[in-house]
Amino acid sequence: MKRFIQTSAFFALAAMMVSASGVMTTQAFAAENPMNEVGAATSSSLTFGTGANTTFTLSADYSRTMMDMLQATVVAGFAMASLPVGSAKVITAQVGPTFDYALDSTGIRNAVYLRALGGLAYASNSATGTSVSSTNFAYTLEVGKRFELFSVVSWDPAFNMTGTTATGANPVYAFVPVQLSFIF
Repeated sequence: MKRFIQTSAFFALAAMMVSASGVMTTQAFAAENPMNEVGAATSSSLTFGTGANTTFTLSADYSRTMMDMLQATVVAGFAMASLPVGSAKVITAQVGPTFDYALDSTGIRNAVYLRALGGLAYASNSATGTSVSSTNFAYTLEVGKRFELFSVVSWDPAFNMTGTTATGANPVYAFVPVQLSFIF
């Protein structure tokens, strides 16, 4: 909790601007109709019976409001998995629309959303003793809910399905509880 408060204080300080008179102000940072959203998410898991022992994912995204409740989104991600005899790493870059449904007057800061993404995934696997890599089409379908914490910060838990067109690849279903969005 202490680290969260310190992080929030840092972003609040970073949001302050100096006016021409030298007075600190936070006026323009929390726009009434925000146009930009920057997000970050991470998850990890311990898995039994699927071939992967542990996984760790990290992603960052940027969304730009195109029209009321429609955003264009770009997402970059990284995933690592330890396997019984080696490891695998995946780097993804995806784009697509985010459809928002606002639940109150705060707009996307407190909205349910659906995100459909497509792009490329580069995977390398050292499970066989030799390194094998490939690039395939990647897709993500995500449903989430933003909860406004502060005027520019929303907690953004989501459920998603991700996958690639690689031979033998199955979709992965995940709940992502640690995800924050900075909306301005």
